[in-house]
Amino acid sequence: GPGRALILRNVDDVRPEDEAAVAEALDTAAARGTWVVGTLQRAPGVPEPLRHCFLEAAAVPALRHRLTDLPALVDCLLRRIGGGVECAPEVLPPLRRHDWPGNVRELSLVLSKAAAARRTYRIEAGDLPPSLHSAGSRSLSVWEASERDTLVQALLEADGNKLLAAQRLGISRTTIYRKMRAYGITLPARG
Repeated sequence: GPGRALILRNVDDVRPEDEAAVAEALDTAAARGTWVVGTLQRAPGVPEPLRHCFLEAAAVPALRHRLTDLPALVDCLLRRIGGGVECAPEVLPPLRRHDWPGNVRELSLVLSKAAAARRTYRIEAGDLPPSLHSAGSRSLSVWEASERDTLVQALLEADGNKLLAAQRLGISRTTIYRKMRAYGITLPARG
């Protein structure tokens, strides 16, 4: 009814044999005053039989191209999560470094998991997944991702103290620095 929105994700994935039925359903919703919104996965866009269902088109750049929106998006997503969860200031830099291939959906998932894992009223850097504490430019093998995650976890548990983390892992401090560089691991400097 009026004041409602119907969001159809991935309009471009509607199968040709279903286009007429989808168009009819969207027309019916619009006739009842429902605001119809569609999202696309890729160009060229909305299939011809569905074009009339949408009044305007707006291209929204990928999240990695609009990182200035991150603080507002984080606040909005945390309000959705509820429970009065906040983000510590040191959480934003790792969020800005990530390339967000899954866009806002991936950010929402990361924040939900971090909110569930938090130990205080706010999300701290240590609540983020290990992959957000590294800025590698290449895909990692399962072994490398596991090694990176182990290093990040040890550094977080040692409160950023590299010598202590290296001792707990049974490796030298030189090795931990080399691995941190290799994986692009960045944590708030405390030791």
